[in-house]
Amino acid sequence: MHSTRVHARSLSQKVVFWGLHLGIVGFCTWLLFFGGLSSLSGGHLTFADPVRAKILLFCATFYALRHGWTLFYLLRRHVPWSEVFGLLIFMALFAASR
Repeated sequence: MHSTRVHARSLSQKVVFWGLHLGIVGFCTWLLFFGGLSSLSGGHLTFADPVRAKILLFCATFYALRHGWTLFYLLRRHVPWSEVFGLLIFMALFAASR
């Protein structure tokens, strides 16, 4: 059977993918700890359950670290740009819908 997996480093795609993922986690950190939510809303919005928000941020940080481990150590196949941006959009929209 013919394999469609191309083995390549694709380092630039992986660095951009993980960097933008860390950017999403950084944005969430800014929203939670540095007054980002109130500055975006003009001081009208706060978190209903700050403990839950901190737990979710911890999970997102853990997932980002695991994502980096997978990208740079475990994943040996080529990562196309379409996968990088497609999954990042999915992650951002999925997180925003929660």
